[in-house]
Amino acid sequence: MANNKSSKPERTTIGGSLNIPRMISGLWQLAGGHDQNVDVEAAAKAMEPLIEAGLDCFDMADHYGDAGESCLSPEFLILRLLTRVELVMGQHNSSSTKEMIAFTKWCPLENGVTSFENAEKAVDLALKRMKQEKIELMQYHAWDYTDDSYIRNLEHLRTLQKQGKIGMIGMTNTDAAHLELLINTGFKIATNQVSCSVIDRRHVRGRLASVCTEHDVGILAYGTLLGGYLSEKWLGVDEPKDETELNWSLRKYLRFIKAAGGWSSYQVVLQALSTVAKKHGVGISAVATRHVLDLPAVSAVIVGSRLSSTSDKYTASNLEAFSFALDAEDMALIAKAQEGLSDIPGDCGDEYRRPPFLTAKGDLSDHLGEQDQDVKIAKAIASGARIEYSSGSYWEPIASYCRAVRTGNTIRVSGTTANSPVSSIPAIGGKSARSQTVAILDIVARAIKALGGDLSDVVQTRIFLQNEEDVEVVSLAHGWAFKCVGIRPSNTLVVSGVIGDEFLAEIEVEAELGYREVLRETNTFLERAHVINTSLFLLGIFSFVQQHTTLINMIDHVLGRPSVKFRKIQVLAVVSFWSFYLFKGNRDGPPKLRKLSRLLEKYLTPWQTLVITLLYLYIARNLGKLVGLECPEPLANLYTRSYFRATWVTTALDAGFWSAMRIRRKWIRDFAGVIFTFYYLIAAEQADEKVRKVRGMLTVDHLRVSWNKGTTPYLGFLSNLLRPRFMRYPPRAIRIPRPSSSDYKDPVNGWLFFDGPLSALKAHTKIVLDIPGGGFVAMDPRTNDDKLFAWAGKTGLPVLSLDYKKAPEFPYPYALNECYDVYSTIIASRGRCVGLSGDTIPKVVITGDSAGGNLAASTTLMIIESGKTDARQFMGQGTLPIPDGLVLIYPGLDMNIGNWMSDEQMSLIKEKKYRKTNKGIIQRKSMQYTLAAGTPHQSEDEDESPMKLPSPPVSREETTELSPRKPSKISLPSPQYSTAAPTILSPSLTRTPANIDPLTPSTSHHPAPLRTRLAMSSMISYFNDRILTPEMMRAMIILYIGPHNRPDFSTDYLLSPILAPDSLLAQFPKTYFITGERDPLVDDTVIFAGRLRRCQGEDAAEVMLIPGISHGFLQFVGIFPEGWKYIFQCGKWMQEIFSESEQRELAKANGNERHHRRTRTESSGDEDMGLEMRMSISGKGKGPGDVNGNGERRRKEKLLREEIGSGERGRTRLRGGLKRQKSMVSLASEDDLLGRRMLGLVGGLTGRGDDGGADD
Repeated sequence: MANNKSSKPERTTIGGSLNIPRMISGLWQLAGGHDQNVDVEAAAKAMEPLIEAGLDCFDMADHYGDAGESCLSPEFLILRLLTRVELVMGQHNSSSTKEMIAFTKWCPLENGVTSFENAEKAVDLALKRMKQEKIELMQYHAWDYTDDSYIRNLEHLRTLQKQGKIGMIGMTNTDAAHLELLINTGFKIATNQVSCSVIDRRHVRGRLASVCTEHDVGILAYGTLLGGYLSEKWLGVDEPKDETELNWSLRKYLRFIKAAGGWSSYQVVLQALSTVAKKHGVGISAVATRHVLDLPAVSAVIVGSRLSSTSDKYTASNLEAFSFALDAEDMALIAKAQEGLSDIPGDCGDEYRRPPFLTAKGDLSDHLGEQDQDVKIAKAIASGARIEYSSGSYWEPIASYCRAVRTGNTIRVSGTTANSPVSSIPAIGGKSARSQTVAILDIVARAIKALGGDLSDVVQTRIFLQNEEDVEVVSLAHGWAFKCVGIRPSNTLVVSGVIGDEFLAEIEVEAELGYREVLRETNTFLERAHVINTSLFLLGIFSFVQQHTTLINMIDHVLGRPSVKFRKIQVLAVVSFWSFYLFKGNRDGPPKLRKLSRLLEKYLTPWQTLVITLLYLYIARNLGKLVGLECPEPLANLYTRSYFRATWVTTALDAGFWSAMRIRRKWIRDFAGVIFTFYYLIAAEQADEKVRKVRGMLTVDHLRVSWNKGTTPYLGFLSNLLRPRFMRYPPRAIRIPRPSSSDYKDPVNGWLFFDGPLSALKAHTKIVLDIPGGGFVAMDPRTNDDKLFAWAGKTGLPVLSLDYKKAPEFPYPYALNECYDVYSTIIASRGRCVGLSGDTIPKVVITGDSAGGNLAASTTLMIIESGKTDARQFMGQGTLPIPDGLVLIYPGLDMNIGNWMSDEQMSLIKEKKYRKTNKGIIQRKSMQYTLAAGTPHQSEDEDESPMKLPSPPVSREETTELSPRKPSKISLPSPQYSTAAPTILSPSLTRTPANIDPLTPSTSHHPAPLRTRLAMSSMISYFNDRILTPEMMRAMIILYIGPHNRPDFSTDYLLSPILAPDSLLAQFPKTYFITGERDPLVDDTVIFAGRLRRCQGEDAAEVMLIPGISHGFLQFVGIFPEGWKYIFQCGKWMQEIFSESEQRELAKANGNERHHRRTRTESSGDEDMGLEMRMSISGKGKGPGDVNGNGERRRKEKLLREEIGSGERGRTRLRGGLKRQKSMVSLASEDDLLGRRMLGLVGGLTGRGDDGGADD
């Protein structure tokens, strides 16, 4: 129960005359680090209730704002007197009759020496702002005791005190030794403001409480409530994990809690306070405050106040501390809880001066700046120079000596006394030998620091005393100084006369830089060398067991279910066992190993043992590589060197960002992803394994993290840095409305890339509509900045890139309808929706890469179909003009994944018209079975074409059945062209003719048609691709289809454009394709292009197949610079499409429409014959078919020579009036593509793989 004691605050007297309440309102929350905007008038008004409650004393902030005004000298700006809080005080004094007491602070900058005139100006300015005649208490903070300027500044304050501008002088964060030094020097110190709480007990466990009691110095305790941690809010709560979510005070005092024993020890104390609080019916904060008020030498506590509308609530809670008293039982309970606490390091105020820095900012060593130049000293020492340091003493120039000298790593400090920087003070420390010793060691530390050393480098001290009775107190001061830095130097103490009666001690010091740590390490090594040798030997044995036994690693396999959790338990078990052994076992190891360790100790140093152990671990891990037992490298000849290097970086990026993706805070996650990437760039094999495992359990989040990482801040900055500047204008976000006939109303987002002002768009009648890829689940247009900037900048055309909705949130066909609706709106608005003038219908080229290529082709099919069905006409859809052309970049056109090429697909390649181009692929496909079976070459009489079989009799019914039917309004799809479609044979070929003669042995393996000639699809051929794997394609298709759709993969040509009926392909615009030879989707390009040519003719499609590279090469041109030329090539194709469209319109207007012919496939094969296929010709056979076989062979050789000659003649052909670029490399034909693929697959089975691989 709370007793009935008045809740008015108790009062006390400080400095012998100033009466103040024992609870002071701290206004640091109005300064920097807390509120940035202060309503001065409202804050002044909020003081009224506090004063009425008896809390009429206010303390300025301990976070210091700007001090001076611009008219004052720079030296004056060192005075950090509180501007905002002083203005609040001034507002109160001018608007209220209630009297109050104001304390302020002076916290000069590090090494800040201020003249008296500027100090006086600062005080006058503070008085002017506060509208007071006198500052009742001016508190001073010294950053560095080795800088004696604080003595001068205190002397300035003492002069102002005599003038009546300052009532009393106090100190802040001053330890016992220096407080006593100031008092003995002659300064009258009224208060010392220090941190003090139920866990911070430094002032009572050290000397500060006794010094303050002896000299009548009142302690003003702040941090009493640990910034709010001593309250019911934190009782039983887990430790905060993220300090950045805490405010300034909570961050600071969390460090105090950790230094005092940690969160658990703090919770024990908090529970004890809670018990006492419940007993007295008050809050935990009241008990914590009361406890500090009852400590020795504490005059008052400082409790923060915001001076806001909520101040009344906190005031009542704070005043509870004066409504009860702690009895002996309460004190015992709190003391019991405090037994689990650790002592916070150092003395009061050390948290601002030496590690560990227990402040909100952390390390404050920047406030302890040195006047010496470390770099200059290092250069001087390196050149063998002698460095001298003068402290400015009166006697140094007279006697021609210096305070300290450094030669090499040795610093010698002259005999030093407590000389005062102020002439009116005879000696710092007055007549106290102890205080003089403290001052002397400060001066010595300053000299050593100036020469690049530290007090911890001291190896010897010599003390000369005036009086023998001062031996003990001087020894205590000496011991305290070196205990703080953690060393024990050698020492000589002599009682002898010291020059000058005012000086009671003189100290000489010698320091050796660096030797202290070396000696410690040497001693440790000498004493425990055999222990280290034993430990490292045990480490080697343990590593051997781990590397070469499978007892532990096979457990999860024995259990039948690999488990990440079990492996974690396994690692923890191994670590726990060996940790327990090291803790409980003999530190010298098992008995037999002790003998071995002592034996090795004679021959091996610990360093050699360590290196040998690590070398053994490295060799054991790479033993297979050394002895030729390493598994073959499947990627050795798959890619070109430059593309493989690019995949190395992308794999490391994927591994790094996937490792960091579970980190919650975005800025940490992005930074960690970059750091992990650097690790995986070095650990490339670990990156491959990480990526392999993640891809085995892919989610949409993994795909988006991988493909959207280019938009993260660090990679985005790097990409912008590496990208040439193509445009002067940034891209613009744009929203395209839906057409009125659409079922959807939400507009479609996009980005408009145009190198010019919006007004210049009205002069354009052409536009590029880009549909970005990303597996239908990721990647907005800004991930394609490289190509979009280049296209817009190089061509001068506006490029509209769509940010269509992604699966799985918006499954098929939502994105497709968005693309169609955008095209419809562009046509219907005549381009006004993107800023064009609208005078004419704009010409449109549609581009798309990867999944965007699928959407581009499907959109074109929908455009061709527009207005041609009853349903579409009923919905008000009219016929749309077909795009002028398409540029498809490694498109995915078949969603039905399969393994083998069908006969219909092969027929597109084997068609007689394209035999010259496709010679290589036919040869390779014919050799697939031969190579797989180990046969080195074909039989001599084997022809590439199927054997001509006599046609069987066909009935009228069969003739009717086989005759082509008239196509319907919209023709049926063509499932036979899917890579997953079964082989569909004509009935005439599936029946066995009755009049066929038996095959001869030489030709018995000829199929009809080519039934044993297997052609592997690219999807399976490159299943180990580093960019696009089957797991990724499976995940993308599943996510794109969605959970509620079940399309027919064999007929839905809007899902798989490769299935489109011939009637639609016959209307398809000119299409350019560019893809990598090793792309798992390359078959889609080759087959679709073949179908376009079959339906329209040779000019319907142009294909560029780039040898030795795979998918996505335009996405990472920053690490694959060759990609730029392919981006520029696509831009040229767009310009070529528009140019041809204009020529067609012009020709049509003249009534003489011409058909432009150009080479079908752009290929470096035209330049260097691409890939020549070696033919192995065996000797003459001895069987009956030899003669015919030799004739057939000669005929084939002649045909081959003719084809090679035609290839050479084709080199000089021109495309569109432009000469071919010599730097552009592509395959000679689609046949080379399949031949190289299958030779790479099956050649390895027989040791006849491609020798050259995909090298540069």
